[in-house]
Amino acid sequence: VSSANANGYGNTGLNVTFLSGGADIHTYQVGSFTLNGGGQLTGTWGADGRNISPFSTGTVFDSAGRAALLESFNGSNPNGSWLLFVQDDKPLDTGVISNGWAVTLTSANPVGFASDNQMIASPTNANVNLGGNWIVTYSVTNYGPSIATNILVTDDMPIGGGLSFVGAVPSTGSVSQLGATLLWNIPTLAINAGAQLNITFSASILGIYTNSVTVSGAGDPNPDDDTAVAYANVAVFSPPAFSSVTFSGGVPTLSVTNAGAPMSVIIQANTNLANPFSWLPIYTNTTPFSFTDLNATNYPYRFYRSLLGP
Repeated sequence: VSSANANGYGNTGLNVTFLSGGADIHTYQVGSFTLNGGGQLTGTWGADGRNISPFSTGTVFDSAGRAALLESFNGSNPNGSWLLFVQDDKPLDTGVISNGWAVTLTSANPVGFASDNQMIASPTNANVNLGGNWIVTYSVTNYGPSIATNILVTDDMPIGGGLSFVGAVPSTGSVSQLGATLLWNIPTLAINAGAQLNITFSASILGIYTNSVTVSGAGDPNPDDDTAVAYANVAVFSPPAFSSVTFSGGVPTLSVTNAGAPMSVIIQANTNLANPFSWLPIYTNTTPFSFTDLNATNYPYRFYRSLLGP
């Protein structure tokens, strides 16, 4: 509808894509346009965006601003009910939408749409026994102010010189390996949401190893927190000893510490020292920690020892 065309256009339907910044679909016949074999308008267009009554005159349509555009949906949830309103104000006309209607939405994070993705590593320093595994967890969190999409975490792993890649398990998304490069793809992260990636290496040569990962995404306003680094000191270590043992109601609490960086420790228990095969693992943690054996009262006596974990 316009001052030059009070009744609008007479095409049989639409099969179009709406794109921010596209040509105004309201006056599509003013410029170049294409109809398909069924007489339907096709192509890519900008939304009408005129937030006025459909009964308005052509002159009102000519001067109305286009404020209700696709940008209005930025940061919102596209899931839910979408309604189509059709207004035919030409007298004596009749018709139906015989084959129904459909809308397909493609959400994306436009360049410059801010989402601060922070990457951290845990533990940042680890003592790894020669021949054991180095396990490090990388966490990425989106601190907003918008939903993050198409997140890519890249790890140029320090493998090949005494360190071997064992595997990687993500809490969400997918992981692929290209040579020494590990790629973690995360489709979306809501504001204040996070995801974790557990990476396991096997250490076969003494030394200090460094593994650095970087997260990238569109429009990150704070690149200073996009990289996290973890270090592993591979050596031959003695298992940490129990630093203290306390009892309460016959239940022991065992504390394990060590002077260096945190290391994985397994606590085993035994009720028959004459049988070297009867040691059973009952608890695993990273030093320093304390463990209370609530099952101890089920035995007349119980022995404990600590071993370096994987």
